[in-house]
Amino acid sequence: MPEGQVPYFFVSLMGAILAGALGGILFIYIGVSVPQAPIAANTIFVVLGLFFLSFFVVVSNRGIWRATFYDNHLDYGRLSMNHRLEYTQIDSVNTARENWSFRTLVILQLKGQNSQLVIPGNPRNSILQTDMAKWLEDKLQERTQITREQTGEVSPHASAKRKEG
Repeated sequence: MPEGQVPYFFVSLMGAILAGALGGILFIYIGVSVPQAPIAANTIFVVLGLFFLSFFVVVSNRGIWRATFYDNHLDYGRLSMNHRLEYTQIDSVNTARENWSFRTLVILQLKGQNSQLVIPGNPRNSILQTDMAKWLEDKLQERTQITREQTGEVSPHASAKRKEG
């Protein structure tokens, strides 16, 4: 964690990855190592083990295993790969539902790139009383407003107010 900064949101898949791997190994071990059990029971344990291992493979092949959101940037990565992304590099924030897990994904469209960054989850911060996607949208609007003020651009809302007055 960067010194002096407190994260607003944290998303991690490590629990799901470990559960899939350990569950798969455990069920396969039980299904193969208990010779006095009926063949149907052993088969069920092996099939469950394969299910857990397939879950492990699907989840561990995702691009992002963890993401931590701070005031000015987010840190994301896998086990030993760490990346930093400034909020000014994000063009838009969208959400989507994942069919197989019913989880909400947060999709970040990066400026000047065709690639997207998919965050596996949309946690809620009870202190801020908002979820991560809404917080990011507000953060992007805030950054856009600051950039417009620095460059001297007039926002559509400001010009509309001038015409009314």
